[in-house]
Amino acid sequence: MQYKQDLAIPSRSNESGLMGKLPEECIREILLKLSDPRDVESAGDTCAVMGAIARERRVWRELAQTHFTPQQIDAVLRERPELISPGGGEQKVRAGG
Repeated sequence: MQYKQDLAIPSRSNESGLMGKLPEECIREILLKLSDPRDVESAGDTCAVMGAIARERRVWRELAQTHFTPQQIDAVLRERPELISPGGGEQKVRAGG
């Protein structure tokens, strides 16, 4: 029987822990359920696979779209245009696009 603390703790025979065995889309969905950015960053520290997914622009874009209105996102992008995806225009980042 595995305990929840064993999910991300690697063992000698399992270098990435149990979380590393999940399909990437499952890990992505787990991360998208978190509401605090610090929790996403902490989760990303648990194993290499989760870390790579936690750094994806797609994950952060979907989190922003879930937790903020399009108007709030537009206001931030007006103040911080460097957050707009290079080459992709505002459509990639904005909730309404």
